[in-house]
Amino acid sequence: MTKFVSLFISIIMFVFPMLNIPHAEVNKEKFNTEYTNVFVHGFSGWGEYDDVYKLFPYWGVRNGDLMKYLNARGFDCHAATVAPAGSAWD
Repeated sequence: MTKFVSLFISIIMFVFPMLNIPHAEVNKEKFNTEYTNVFVHGFSGWGEYDDVYKLFPYWGVRNGDLMKYLNARGFDCHAATVAPAGSAWD
């Protein structure tokens, strides 16, 4: 019985958060800026100029490419490519 309860709770903990997909409308008057948004990955990540990015975009792996989503809504966004084990000074 405890295994069944543990399995049930595990399913609830991992499945239901995936169903919570937020949807937001952009108020273009409030976010009227000329700045470019640059997203930089962490250790062992990849950017939009790497081959892996076409298969698995680092920003939005589960829900699609975040850069395409934001660019379609008028934001100028890019995913930077940095060496996987490099420093910010490279």
